[in-house]
Amino acid sequence: MFCTNCGKMIKDTARFCPYCGQNVNPAPPQNAQGPAVQPQTTQGQQAPVQPQTAQKPPKSGKKKGGIVFLIVLLLLLAAGGAGAWYYFQNQDNDREKDQIEEEKDAEESGEEPEEDAEEEDEESPAEEEIALEEETPPQEEPEETDPLEEARAAYEADDFTMALRGCDDALQEDAGREEAYELKADIYLEQENLEEAALALCQGIEATDSQALIDKREELIGRVVTKSCMQYNSLKDLIGMVQYDSEGNAIKYTYYDGSAVSSIEECDYDSQGQVINRDYYNGSNKKQWSEIYDYDADGNLTNTTHYNAKGREEWEDVYEYDYDGNVIMQTRYNADGSRSWWDEYTYEGRENVTKTAHPSSGSTVTLRYEYEYDLFGNPTYCAEYSASGDQNYFWEREYNGLGDVVKQSSDGEINYVYEYVLQ
Repeated sequence: MFCTNCGKMIKDTARFCPYCGQNVNPAPPQNAQGPAVQPQTTQGQQAPVQPQTAQKPPKSGKKKGGIVFLIVLLLLLAAGGAGAWYYFQNQDNDREKDQIEEEKDAEESGEEPEEDAEEEDEESPAEEEIALEEETPPQEEPEETDPLEEARAAYEADDFTMALRGCDDALQEDAGREEAYELKADIYLEQENLEEAALALCQGIEATDSQALIDKREELIGRVVTKSCMQYNSLKDLIGMVQYDSEGNAIKYTYYDGSAVSSIEECDYDSQGQVINRDYYNGSNKKQWSEIYDYDADGNLTNTTHYNAKGREEWEDVYEYDYDGNVIMQTRYNADGSRSWWDEYTYEGRENVTKTAHPSSGSTVTLRYEYEYDLFGNPTYCAEYSASGDQNYFWEREYNGLGDVVKQSSDGEINYVYEYVLQ
């Protein structure tokens, strides 16, 4: 017979279709509780007709049919995958065999074997990176900023710390930038740090030899007035103090022995700023001596006349000069006009000076001095030698940017340190 659901031929005795699981020979229903009781009806009434419903096949049969179908499908997929793998594996083996045969043929003929198209198309990592760089558009590099311009901007904003840092950065890049030294000096002047301003200009002059910086330093020196100077020994004890007038002339020297005043010197000046009189007092402010100074038309000191406490002349020093303004002779005369002693000086440039001393004892002493100077003409080193060439002593000096001595040492040991109050 045929299945009423899928139409396939099945056995006549089958209750279910083995292909779709349809119930094709349902058994008559059994009522476990006996025959159904028909409801009683009254005369003239008909019993209601019960609607008949189609019989559903058992669920177990349908589930079994689905499992069988799934298993068959999986087997087919597995068989297809195995066949595909076997096919491609054989293709790879054939390709390798062909390549080996080509290499053998090339070796026999002496030609290089041809590479696969895939290998020819492959690029090395370096080539890929170069190609990527060529394809990538170049990025614009950030513009480099000038530290000096940043320093100027900071200076305008009154940020002096950043302004000084910008100047230093600019000078680190180029030590010959004249504008950086000038700006640095202006920053210190704005802070009323006159010595640092002058020092910045000195450094700029040494690095650039700029006339503009030289003129600016000279102008600064002309503006600065020294009010006082404190002198200390190597132990940092105060041993002297110098006071200045409004023109920057040292008018009073006070020397100390510990906390007590040991002596005082007072000076007077002419309109040219040359000292013309000096009075010396002891710690009790009692006058001990005085000196009068005379000058020629070139401003060279020509005479020093020394007087005792009572105003009586004791001696006079007379100076002679060469055409370059160098002292070539100093002679001391007694009050009666007799010569006490004299010194003669000869020069080999300003670096070498020979002094021939003729003391009152009559024995001649020859001494030689060697000098060194800084860029601004300040003597930084002096050594004294005897006639036999032995060094007797030497001294060294350091200066601030204004040309004032700030440190002096003798024989390598610091003797004096100077601190200035400027305005």
